Amino acid sequence: MIKVSDKETGQFLGEITNEDLKYLIDQLEEEVRASRVHGQIPELIDDLSRRSAYPYEAATVEVCQTHISVVFLAGPFVYKLKKPVDLGFLDFTTLEKRRHFCHEEVRLNRRLAPDVYLGVVPVTRVQDRLVFEGAGEVVDFAVKMRRLPDDATLQARLGDGALAPETLAKLGRRIAGFHRR
Repeated sequence: MIKVSDKETGQFLGEITNEDLKYLIDQLEEEVRASRVHGQIPELIDDLSRRSAYPYEAATVEVCQTHISVVFLAGPFVYKLKKPVDLGFLDFTTLEKRRHFCHEEVRLNRRLAPDVYLGVVPVTRVQDRLVFEGAGEVVDFAVKMRRLPDDATLQARLGDGALAPETLAKLGRRIAGFHRR
Protein backbone atom coordinates (compact mmCIF):
# COMPACT_ATOMS: atom_id res chain seq x y z
CA MET A 1 0.00 0.00 0.00
CA ILE A 2 1.10 3.53 -0.75
CA LYS A 3 0.24 6.30 1.68
CA VAL A 4 -1.19 9.43 0.04
CA SER A 5 -0.85 12.86 1.64
CA ASP A 6 -1.82 16.38 0.61
CA LYS A 7 1.28 17.95 -0.97
CA GLU A 8 0.77 21.36 0.65
CA THR A 9 -0.52 20.46 4.11
CA GLY A 10 0.96 17.01 4.57
CA GLN A 11 -2.45 15.79 5.77
CA PHE A 12 -2.91 12.03 5.33
CA LEU A 13 -5.55 11.33 2.66
CA GLY A 14 -5.55 7.54 2.51
CA GLU A 15 -3.83 4.61 0.90
CA ILE A 16 -3.84 3.14 -2.60
CA THR A 17 -2.40 -0.04 -4.05
CA ASN A 18 0.43 -0.16 -6.59
CA GLU A 19 -2.16 -1.38 -9.09
CA ASP A 20 -4.36 1.69 -8.42
CA LEU A 21 -1.33 3.97 -8.79
CA LYS A 22 -0.44 2.40 -12.14
CA TYR A 23 -4.04 2.86 -13.29
CA LEU A 24 -3.96 6.56 -12.30
CA ILE A 25 -0.68 7.11 -14.12
CA ASP A 26 -2.05 5.40 -17.26
CA GLN A 27 -5.16 7.62 -17.12
CA LEU A 28 -3.06 10.78 -16.80
CA GLU A 29 -0.83 9.75 -19.71
CA GLU A 30 -3.91 9.12 -21.86
CA GLU A 31 -5.30 12.56 -20.96
CA VAL A 32 -1.99 14.17 -21.99
CA ARG A 33 -2.03 12.31 -25.34
CA ALA A 34 -5.64 13.33 -25.94
CA SER A 35 -4.97 16.98 -25.10
CA ARG A 36 -2.15 17.06 -27.68
CA VAL A 37 -4.49 15.75 -30.38
CA HIS A 38 -7.31 18.07 -29.30
CA GLY A 39 -4.87 20.99 -29.49
CA GLN A 40 -4.94 20.62 -33.29
CA ILE A 41 -8.68 21.30 -33.48
CA PRO A 42 -8.53 25.12 -33.07
CA GLU A 43 -6.04 25.43 -35.98
CA LEU A 44 -8.20 23.16 -38.08
CA ILE A 45 -11.36 25.16 -37.35
CA ASP A 46 -9.62 28.50 -37.97
CA ASP A 47 -8.19 27.43 -41.31
CA LEU A 48 -11.29 25.64 -42.57
CA SER A 49 -13.57 28.52 -41.55
CA ARG A 50 -11.99 30.67 -44.26
CA ARG A 51 -13.99 31.00 -47.47
CA SER A 52 -10.81 30.31 -49.44
CA ALA A 53 -10.53 26.83 -47.87
CA TYR A 54 -13.11 25.47 -50.34
CA PRO A 55 -12.69 24.35 -53.96
CA TYR A 56 -15.44 26.78 -54.99
CA GLU A 57 -16.55 30.28 -54.05
CA ALA A 58 -18.12 29.93 -50.59
CA ALA A 59 -20.04 33.11 -49.74
CA THR A 60 -20.23 32.22 -46.04
CA VAL A 61 -18.98 29.48 -43.75
CA GLU A 62 -20.81 28.44 -40.58
CA VAL A 63 -19.23 26.07 -38.05
CA CYS A 64 -21.16 23.72 -35.76
CA GLN A 65 -19.63 21.27 -33.30
CA THR A 66 -20.75 18.15 -31.51
CA HIS A 67 -18.73 16.06 -29.08
CA ILE A 68 -17.42 13.96 -31.99
CA SER A 69 -17.60 16.20 -35.08
CA VAL A 70 -16.92 19.61 -36.55
CA VAL A 71 -19.34 20.56 -39.32
CA PHE A 72 -18.68 23.32 -41.87
CA LEU A 73 -21.74 24.68 -43.69
CA ALA A 74 -20.25 26.34 -46.76
CA GLY A 75 -22.63 27.46 -49.46
CA PRO A 76 -24.22 24.48 -51.23
CA PHE A 77 -22.13 21.87 -49.40
CA VAL A 78 -21.46 20.58 -45.89
CA TYR A 79 -18.14 19.11 -44.77
CA LYS A 80 -18.11 16.99 -41.61
CA LEU A 81 -14.87 16.06 -39.85
CA LYS A 82 -14.56 13.56 -37.07
CA LYS A 83 -12.74 14.88 -34.00
CA PRO A 84 -9.73 12.79 -32.92
CA VAL A 85 -11.42 11.43 -29.80
CA ASP A 86 -11.75 8.06 -28.08
CA LEU A 87 -14.97 7.81 -26.08
CA GLY A 88 -14.81 4.08 -25.47
CA PHE A 89 -17.77 3.29 -27.72
CA LEU A 90 -15.99 4.96 -30.67
CA ASP A 91 -12.35 5.69 -31.46
CA PHE A 92 -11.37 8.34 -34.01
CA THR A 93 -7.85 8.92 -32.66
CA THR A 94 -5.89 8.07 -35.82
CA LEU A 95 -6.08 9.43 -39.34
CA GLU A 96 -6.78 5.94 -40.66
CA LYS A 97 -9.67 5.43 -38.22
CA ARG A 98 -11.22 8.79 -39.15
CA ARG A 99 -10.90 7.95 -42.88
CA HIS A 100 -12.49 4.54 -42.29
CA PHE A 101 -15.42 5.92 -40.28
CA CYS A 102 -16.02 8.71 -42.81
CA HIS A 103 -16.39 6.01 -45.49
CA GLU A 104 -18.67 4.02 -43.19
CA GLU A 105 -20.87 7.07 -42.56
CA VAL A 106 -21.25 7.64 -46.30
CA ARG A 107 -21.93 3.95 -46.99
CA LEU A 108 -24.58 3.67 -44.28
CA ASN A 109 -26.33 6.99 -44.82
CA ARG A 110 -26.49 6.73 -48.61
CA ARG A 111 -29.06 3.98 -48.09
CA LEU A 112 -31.67 6.60 -47.09
CA ALA A 113 -30.14 9.77 -48.57
CA PRO A 114 -28.13 8.87 -51.69
CA ASP A 115 -28.35 12.39 -53.16
CA VAL A 116 -27.08 14.01 -49.95
CA TYR A 117 -23.97 11.96 -49.11
CA LEU A 118 -21.51 12.76 -51.89
CA GLY A 119 -18.39 11.01 -50.63
CA VAL A 120 -15.23 11.32 -48.56
CA VAL A 121 -12.75 14.08 -49.39
CA PRO A 122 -9.28 14.91 -48.07
CA VAL A 123 -8.34 17.87 -45.92
CA THR A 124 -4.90 18.92 -47.14
CA ARG A 125 -2.16 21.33 -46.16
CA VAL A 126 -1.40 23.77 -48.96
CA GLN A 127 1.13 26.54 -48.31
CA ASP A 128 0.75 26.30 -44.51
CA ARG A 129 -3.07 26.44 -44.69
CA LEU A 130 -5.62 23.67 -44.46
CA VAL A 131 -8.12 23.30 -47.30
CA PHE A 132 -10.79 20.85 -48.40
CA GLU A 133 -10.08 18.79 -51.53
CA GLY A 134 -6.64 20.35 -52.09
CA ALA A 135 -3.57 18.85 -53.74
CA GLY A 136 -1.24 19.02 -50.73
CA GLU A 137 -0.34 16.68 -47.87
CA VAL A 138 -3.43 14.86 -46.53
CA VAL A 139 -3.95 15.72 -42.86
CA ASP A 140 -7.54 14.53 -42.37
CA PHE A 141 -10.71 13.41 -44.12
CA ALA A 142 -14.25 14.76 -44.25
CA VAL A 143 -17.67 13.57 -45.33
CA LYS A 144 -18.94 15.85 -48.09
CA MET A 145 -22.69 16.33 -48.29
CA ARG A 146 -25.14 18.37 -50.29
CA ARG A 147 -26.53 21.08 -48.02
CA LEU A 148 -30.26 20.91 -47.45
CA PRO A 149 -32.30 24.09 -46.99
CA ASP A 150 -32.57 25.15 -43.34
CA ASP A 151 -36.37 25.02 -43.56
CA ALA A 152 -36.24 21.38 -44.72
CA THR A 153 -35.20 20.02 -41.32
CA LEU A 154 -37.67 18.06 -39.25
CA GLN A 155 -37.24 20.57 -36.42
CA ALA A 156 -38.05 23.54 -38.68
CA ARG A 157 -41.06 21.81 -40.18
CA LEU A 158 -42.37 20.84 -36.73
CA GLY A 159 -41.92 24.44 -35.56
CA ASP A 160 -43.91 25.72 -38.53
CA GLY A 161 -46.69 23.20 -37.91
CA ALA A 162 -46.02 21.82 -41.40
CA LEU A 163 -46.12 18.16 -40.39
CA ALA A 164 -49.43 16.43 -40.04
CA PRO A 165 -49.70 13.47 -37.63
CA GLU A 166 -50.18 11.09 -40.57
CA THR A 167 -46.90 12.33 -42.12
CA LEU A 168 -45.06 11.65 -38.87
CA ALA A 169 -46.65 8.20 -38.62
CA LYS A 170 -45.58 7.42 -42.20
CA LEU A 171 -42.03 8.57 -41.41
CA GLY A 172 -41.98 6.39 -38.28
CA ARG A 173 -43.14 3.35 -40.26
CA ARG A 174 -40.47 3.92 -42.90
CA ILE A 175 -37.68 4.22 -40.33
CA ALA A 176 -38.93 1.16 -38.43
CA GLY A 177 -39.12 -0.84 -41.66
CA PHE A 178 -35.61 0.22 -42.60
CA HIS A 179 -34.23 -0.96 -39.28
CA ARG A 180 -36.06 -4.29 -39.48
CA ARG A 181 -34.10 -5.17 -42.66
